Amino acid sequence: MFNFENVELVEVFQLIITFSSLFGIILLLFFSKDKPISKNLYLKNQK
Repeated sequence: MFNFENVELVEVFQLIITFSSLFGIILLLFFSKDKPISKNLYLKNQK
């Protein structure tokens, strides 16, 4: 019984780590968009 609960806990922690890392990457991209240097690079890549 303890082994089964331990496996569930590991799965829950893996899901939490995965989603929090994805959310962190999205936040980093969102905040790095506001910098003028990355805006210039983004506009140059669009042309």
